[in-house]
Amino acid sequence: MSFEEQQYQVYLSALEKDRGSIKWSMAMMMPEHVSMLKERNKRDGYIPKPHLEEWELDDMQSNMTIASAMKCELEYKLWNNGKFEMHCGVITRLNETTRQFYYLDTFGNNCGPYSLDDVVDITPVDYREY
Repeated sequence: MSFEEQQYQVYLSALEKDRGSIKWSMAMMMPEHVSMLKERNKRDGYIPKPHLEEWELDDMQSNMTIASAMKCELEYKLWNNGKFEMHCGVITRLNETTRQFYYLDTFGNNCGPYSLDDVVDITPVDYREY
């Protein structure tokens, strides 16, 4: 057996005994480091709530009142704990004292209550101006 063949045999036996990623598992990290990594991952996906201008709020209010009067379908973009959620449906009830609204989604399910303060954008889906 030549020297190269012997080296190859040693290499193959080392591959069989190698632990791979096991030796770099989380057990080798300090608990503080693990908690800091988890906290950073939460922060990376966080989106701050956008500040809406007065004209944007007026536009959303007019879209909401016209669509609720005409029973048109709207698309809602809500901010919820650092993430945006998209909802679509027809407004069934609007409570101005509690600042909440309810809607009927495209599958006929009653949804709500959702806070008007969490609404970031409202766009009409099948709204026609005359």
